[in-house]
Amino acid sequence: MSRMVSFLVLLAIIVVIGIFFYRVMASFFVPLFLAAVLVTIFRPVHEWILARLKNGRRRAALATTALILVIVLAPIITIVSLGALEGSRLLGRVNVGTLRDRVVSMRAAFGLNIPFNEQIKSIERTLDRLLNDSTNSQFPLNHDESLRRVTGQIVQLHRELLDVGDDRFTAQLVEVKNQLDMAVEAETSSLEHHAALQESQRLFDDFKIMLLGGLVRTWFKETLNPSDDELQRQVSQVLSSAREQLLTLGGATTAFLAKLIVGLLIMTVSMFFFFADGPNMIESVMALTPLDDRYEREMLEEFAKVTRSVLIATLLSAFVQGVLAGFGYYFAGLKAVFLLTCLTMICAIIPFVGSPVVWLPASLWLFAYEERPVAAVVLALYGAIVVAQIDNVIKPYILHGQARLHPLLALLSVLGGVQALGPIGVLVGPMIVVFLQTLLKILRRELERMESMPLRLRKSRSPLSESAE
Repeated sequence: MSRMVSFLVLLAIIVVIGIFFYRVMASFFVPLFLAAVLVTIFRPVHEWILARLKNGRRRAALATTALILVIVLAPIITIVSLGALEGSRLLGRVNVGTLRDRVVSMRAAFGLNIPFNEQIKSIERTLDRLLNDSTNSQFPLNHDESLRRVTGQIVQLHRELLDVGDDRFTAQLVEVKNQLDMAVEAETSSLEHHAALQESQRLFDDFKIMLLGGLVRTWFKETLNPSDDELQRQVSQVLSSAREQLLTLGGATTAFLAKLIVGLLIMTVSMFFFFADGPNMIESVMALTPLDDRYEREMLEEFAKVTRSVLIATLLSAFVQGVLAGFGYYFAGLKAVFLLTCLTMICAIIPFVGSPVVWLPASLWLFAYEERPVAAVVLALYGAIVVAQIDNVIKPYILHGQARLHPLLALLSVLGGVQALGPIGVLVGPMIVVFLQTLLKILRRELERMESMPLRLRKSRSPLSESAE
């Protein structure tokens, strides 16, 4: 009994210390995990270097770590910098006036223009301001003047509708004018004045919805019919934000790397020690765990196998999508093909985002800005049929072939891993599934082993027999 109590106390202490250990190490999980992944991928390279540096394990570890940094980081920095500079030059060639003209022509081609747009917007702004003054009981000196002016605008709009032969909804404008006349006659601070303003606004909203063809078409048309000031402001904000982001990624590469310096340092140091002392570290961990050594080695083999297959599947799929999309951008006549190709590769790595984030806006650009609808439609179809679908072929095939995962389970493990853990889930998700499969196989082998043991031997090993003894 005393030994059992001592064992339980020891187990409780281990659990408590393990929780604190997890809290201390949790923030370093991603750098350590990435270091383990890179060590697994580049182990053949390390063994090749180690074979040529006899009795130089630490020198080989240092050389392999430096080689990994050059192979992985240098291309990333170069590609991001070149793509950012090309994107900045592209944005500099965008003409806001030309963009506005393209939007206007596209609206006219699809019948999405709003008749009397500026007048309607002016009336809406004035009615909103008048009703807001009445609601807050704060009436500026020009309140009555604004009320008379918006009444005149309603009369003018009514006259212009009759001039163009459109008298379908003029009765609604007459009702709006009557309500505004009631607001003029009522005392400014009275409830009648406020009610008349509310009713006039509601009636004018009904008129606008009927004029534009219903609630859905009204929202759609208003979205595509910003005023000149609104369009200029929105485009300027988008271009300014895009330039800042591109300059941050490209021109300020040092600042970008400074945010990752701690994680990069931990990953680099971890890679060095994993290469230099990896076998000893593994043996030490295996000596501390109660699991059979052959099972632990089996888990390590599965880790290496799944890591390679997931990385190969992810990177190969992203590379193929980027190359295929690059051909599409080139033949479509788009500028900044290098930038678009790199963005396609990067976005293709990210689940739930993918390559459509790049080729779909490129198609819209061809259609709206460059006014080449045939090229836009062909690029969109090419992206949807060829570029996007190649991901559903490469990843399940590689994961099924090397990690022995069913294609459906491979796809769900990647998507579920990203949903639960973020971007790192691209690697962790399939590993968890494969580890579970491995553990279940180990459990099955243990059960089969127990069933094959003689009944007498199993009884002698049971807890009841030990306690009886």
